[in-house]
Amino acid sequence: ALYQEPDILLLDNPTSALDKNVKNHIMNKIINLKDKTRLVALNEKGFYSKCDMIIFMKEQINVFCGTRDEFEKTEYYTDFFKGNDSID
Repeated sequence: ALYQEPDILLLDNPTSALDKNVKNHIMNKIINLKDKTRLVALNEKGFYSKCDMIIFMKEQINVFCGTRDEFEKTEYYTDFFKGNDSID
């Protein structure tokens, strides 16, 4: 699906079972798709800084939807990154 460059791309944890190098390659390909809608569900923090919009879910409930800057002002951001020195 990624190499066909669809107009809309929906991915659920696409890199969960990949090693770091392959994961970075795949995520960079997703990030660099121009003029495409991408909705990527991730459980990891490594690509957070590349997101235009954040939808944050807790216990299967959408508790936040907004920009990265807005998200960083919420308690969800603090909880999500607690104990993690680097978010990139």
